[in-house]
Amino acid sequence: IFTYELASTCLYSLGTVILIQSFSTHVPVFNFLMGLLWYISNGDILLPIICHAITDFYLIAVVARKKYAVIRDDPALESELKECAATIRKAMVQTNELMAGEAISSSKNFTQMNQMSRWVTTKEFHCNKIITKISADCLCEQMEPYGTKGGSPFKSEQEYVKALKAHHATMQWAMKCKQSDEEITAIQLVDAIKDLGMFYKPV
Repeated sequence: IFTYELASTCLYSLGTVILIQSFSTHVPVFNFLMGLLWYISNGDILLPIICHAITDFYLIAVVARKKYAVIRDDPALESELKECAATIRKAMVQTNELMAGEAISSSKNFTQMNQMSRWVTTKEFHCNKIITKISADCLCEQMEPYGTKGGSPFKSEQEYVKALKAHHATMQWAMKCKQSDEEITAIQLVDAIKDLGMFYKPV
């Protein structure tokens, strides 16, 4: 017997398949099917829909994650770069606090001037560490261009360019942190590191 419950199940299954297979282009179709399912069931299956929706969001996250080519299984890379970024941000905060204090021109504030110099040096060191790590380790050793003989982690030229831009953006924000003492620059650096880290995590 073809009941409302059976029709709801069929519509939901069809919508889920469409969503998983091509999430970016069929979201309106999926939303329409969910609305139709709700209408014909007279609101009697709210809890199952919620449960299925939670599952769908998980599947969506998996599909979105697969848009990143895995260059190397190295999640520790992101942690290492984030530690550097945290130190850079701390150096900015400390430098700004010292600048907000008394003028450092007098001899009695020599210690304060020395502390500021040390924080600037620390920031410079960790910015260089990020740039060197990405350029020497990631780009030179791991970023095999698409079509390279011997194997490449990229399935298309577009994937390679996307990864290349993520690496360059992170190095560029590290360079900007060397030139700035504003915390927003360090925050942008962390965001770039997060995007870069997606290429070094297993699916």
